[in-house]
Amino acid sequence: MNRALIFSAFLSLSLTLQTSAEERPVVYPFDVKVADQEAVISGKHAIFAKIPQPVSNDAQVLLDADPEMVIINVFRCNEKGEVTTADSAKAKIIMAQNDNKVQLNQTMDSTTLEDGLYLMNIVLRSKGTSRVMFRVGEGEALATDKKMPEDQTNATGAIDQSSPDKVVTAIFDAARNGDFTPLKTLLPPSGKHDGDVERVCGAADADAETKASFTSFFKTGKVSAPARISGDKAQVDFLFGPDGTKKETMNLILEEGKWYLGSF
Repeated sequence: MNRALIFSAFLSLSLTLQTSAEERPVVYPFDVKVADQEAVISGKHAIFAKIPQPVSNDAQVLLDADPEMVIINVFRCNEKGEVTTADSAKAKIIMAQNDNKVQLNQTMDSTTLEDGLYLMNIVLRSKGTSRVMFRVGEGEALATDKKMPEDQTNATGAIDQSSPDKVVTAIFDAARNGDFTPLKTLLPPSGKHDGDVERVCGAADADAETKASFTSFFKTGKVSAPARISGDKAQVDFLFGPDGTKKETMNLILEEGKWYLGSF
């Protein structure tokens, strides 16, 4: 099966970018309250909002949306909002049907969150995904009065762009942990990329069905051979698809000392 046929299944559902007259940040398309505290987002390049004060592990999460299907993935994180592979594998899942509020202790595995820092991806089919950091239990308040630097999306170190292999692997990691937002950093500053790459990097802004299709195709992915580097260009062979056997090659370009996705 050629690439066009493979992606007809994955990309036939067009990506729905979350935009509004107010140009809300793509990582926070709808408002969230936890324990009656509104999440705060600082700077147009912020990669998540924050709940200022610590909350209990049974706090209520209230969404500014009409009642619908709610899916929340909750991950342990560090102060920068980074989630390790080990922590992503231990994600807590919270779901609610025809409601706009849930409790943090309504986890699918019936366990409660331990004290510490967490990042949650809150998915609403009609609005997209809001990303919110919060602290459970005793601890310092989360600073919300400082604007993040303009290059915060790269400053987090969420994706290591020091080698072509690591950049391609980041796609598979995103599909496995459900956190697609870091992929936005993989579009080259020069704009030299094709439509397939733009759709992959824009997965965070896709509707729920497209995200599910993305996950199905890329969660099995793996690099199948060492990168072939020639100057500021590289090629990385990889396997992907629902059964992990589809062959493809990613073309990458080096700009400003970092590797970016170009085409495939």
